[in-house]
Formats: sequence, C-alpha cells, structure tokens
Amino acid sequence: GSILRSVIKMEFELEEKFKKEFKKLFKRYRSLDKDFVFFQQLIVKLLDTITVRSANHHAILYRDQENNLFIFKSRLQCRTLRRNSLRLIYVYKKDEQKIRFIQIYFKGDRQNEDVARWKKFKKF
Repeated sequence: GSILRSVIKMEFELEEKFKKEFKKLFKRYRSLDKDFVFFQQLIVKLLDTITVRSANHHAILYRDQENNLFIFKSRLQCRTLRRNSLRLIYVYKKDEQKIRFIQIYFKGDRQNEDVARWKKFKKF
C-alpha cells in the first residue's frame, strides 16, 4: 500500500536588510540562490526536530514556548564556498507556519550575528 504524507505549506518572508545582504553575497557566490532554495526545503523537514532542541548546524537563539516562536541561527551550505558556510538568522512562527529570514552573512566577513536585529523579532 501507499503511505500518504501530509505536506505542510510553509510561508517564507525576507526582511529588506536580508534581501540586500543576499543580493551582495549572490554576486560573490553564484550558487547561493539554488543553495538557499535547498535550505528552505530542508528546514521544513527539520523544524519538528530542531524546535525541541538545537541540532547540528541549527542553534536556537530564542524560544518562546507560549507563543510557539523560535529564532534560529543555521549554517547554509554554499556550493561556491565548498566547506565554508554562510549563516542565516530566521524567525519561525509555528502557529502561522511562517519563516522570516532576518540576516545572512559570511563567517569570514563577520564573526557573529546582529543580536539587536534579531531581538526585535521576539514579538513577530
């Protein structure tokens, strides 16, 4: 027999600053657009696991259980970069099945995420 699987429809949003950072990085790393699409597909499959506890390459920066809101920092594998990877900061609102990407950066350009920037999304 066939196994029926329900597919969750996830809504993705991009912050304006994120769009600018992405565009700048895409000029340097030409596989970034395809790598980002792959990441989005992957993350939807991993969300049930990584909302429970941080997993390899996916750290929980903030968790609000009451409102089902999570802020993550994840590694984005970029084929152009080979082993080096980019970092993504994003908010996941479980009840609304929505992910908003806040920041993308290359670890070689910037050591850490912009904490003040993601803290604004605690009430997303």
